[in-house]
Amino acid sequence: ILFLSYFLTVVSFANPFNLNLSLFEIRNDVNPNESVQSIYTFIEPEISLDLSKNLSLDTLIVIEPIDQRAGRGSFSSYGAYIEELNISYQNESFNIRLGKFSPGFGTMWESAPGIWGRKGLPEEYEVTEKLGVSGEFNRTIASNPITIHASLFKADQGVFSQASLFSDRPDLDVDVTQTSGLQSWILGVKGLFNNWNYTMAYRSLAKGPKANNDSGMAISLSHPLRYANLSFEPAVEYVSISNQNGDQGKSGYVTFASTISSDKWRASFSQTNKHIDDQFSQQLQLSIGTPLSTFIDMDMGWLHTIESGKHESLLGTCLTVSL
Repeated sequence: ILFLSYFLTVVSFANPFNLNLSLFEIRNDVNPNESVQSIYTFIEPEISLDLSKNLSLDTLIVIEPIDQRAGRGSFSSYGAYIEELNISYQNESFNIRLGKFSPGFGTMWESAPGIWGRKGLPEEYEVTEKLGVSGEFNRTIASNPITIHASLFKADQGVFSQASLFSDRPDLDVDVTQTSGLQSWILGVKGLFNNWNYTMAYRSLAKGPKANNDSGMAISLSHPLRYANLSFEPAVEYVSISNQNGDQGKSGYVTFASTISSDKWRASFSQTNKHIDDQFSQQLQLSIGTPLSTFIDMDMGWLHTIESGKHESLLGTCLTVSL
């Protein structure tokens, strides 16, 4: 199924063929303490081939620095790999996917605002690049939309897990889902209630070659507000995981984020605090941005991190192209 999806998606240029650039971002990071400047480019094209009204072949390709420590925009440090490759059937009531996909757990690794809000600590609990089946079921209860989602999966241990152009891709740290069968799962719900957006999810990741199963929960809330020509959206997410990635211990993440914006500018804040037993880490980012044109936005910001008692700061500029 995976090979057929990939082959048809790449070679078929007949309609209905859809290409969407979900991310095109150029980021310039400057470490003022070490006088180091690094330039990164992140590109994520989504390719879809409609087989019928409800059935499609979907692919998400990621082009990014495989080793960001190399920095300096070195082309040799970049890689292109397939993050998602699946057959999808969807209608107004449900959506079923079969193949390689990202089940998702929590939201801030995708939705936190600012230049670095989605990077770093929130990425640590993201669940991505799995093989299996997932489904979303849409309902309306008392005029409030609700979506129930479930995924059953294992780690991608085949050719697509390491296939990369330009640069070798290191092994993924996914020991907890390296099983022969579909033994890992995520069950969750998301919806809207009285203008509050909420998500709740529970995960159970089979231990594979590790000694412990990974299990945890994620809860998030956000509430969009508007006053005159200003939009304001505060959000919070709490994540608790036992034996994260198969390593014994308790991990906790709390993220606070907010964005205030008008037609001509926006400002954002996000802070993630992480506790693993007695260890503490934190990342705080502030940024301000403005649209340069219909398709291009520019943001400037400051990032401060604390890891094992060590403090570091970055200044950055980011151009985002929307096509």
